[in-house]
Amino acid sequence: MTVQTGTELNVTEQNTQPTPSALTADELRKMDAYWRACNYMCAGMIYLRDNPLLREPLRPEHCKNRLLGHWGSDPGQTFTWVHLNRVIRKFDLNMIYISGPGHGAPAVLSNCYLEGTYSEIYPEKSQDEGGLLRLFRAFSFPGQLGSHCTPEVPGSIHEGGELGYSLSHAFGAAFEVPVATVLLVWTGFVKITTLKKNRGLVLLGIFIFAAFVTPPDAVSQSAMAIPMYLLYEIGIIMAGLLLKDKIAARAKAEEAEREAGA
Repeated sequence: MTVQTGTELNVTEQNTQPTPSALTADELRKMDAYWRACNYMCAGMIYLRDNPLLREPLRPEHCKNRLLGHWGSDPGQTFTWVHLNRVIRKFDLNMIYISGPGHGAPAVLSNCYLEGTYSEIYPEKSQDEGGLLRLFRAFSFPGQLGSHCTPEVPGSIHEGGELGYSLSHAFGAAFEVPVATVLLVWTGFVKITTLKKNRGLVLLGIFIFAAFVTPPDAVSQSAMAIPMYLLYEIGIIMAGLLLKDKIAARAKAEEAEREAGA
């Protein structure tokens, strides 16, 4: 799920100069309010079918008869999202957010809605009480919103909200290693001897990368790092074979030119 950058954080000037990494009191207040609003929306999508802003005391008929969607992962995801929005805006980053928890779509949908992206694509889910009610009722309803990050969610590039689907992006990237290696050698950007010489550094980098994109356990990290390293070695072999063909073709062309000149 691609992280949007629509959160407005207009920080007021402070009397004291904060350190570059510190949050001002006003920025912290706004981020906390945004985070709590996201969490309320997550709960509303899961539980409510009426009275979306709780303008009257909650009654049983306001709640859905069948609950779908997992609340447990939502606060953590929305917490991560709001802080990513802050660094995206601060450092002008290009970033992708991969949502792994199963049935964790409320966290993504709430952020898309509060940022305005969802209402822009689906005007009937407007940013008012009526639009909020329609969003709550649509969640996990047949033919409407799924409890996963379905492709209809703005910015979604896969059937997200499940760890297996999400990790497929990370593992899929691993299979691009031979292609990248061959292209680097073919274009002359690096030499095969350099790739062979730096095997140790590459192996270290692969394990660091695997630690970031897999769950925090040695089995998952090894399951990604080892195939990536093997693919790196395959890439070196493929590059060597192609380079030999390239050299042979160049030699043949030069020989043909000499024969033609003679």
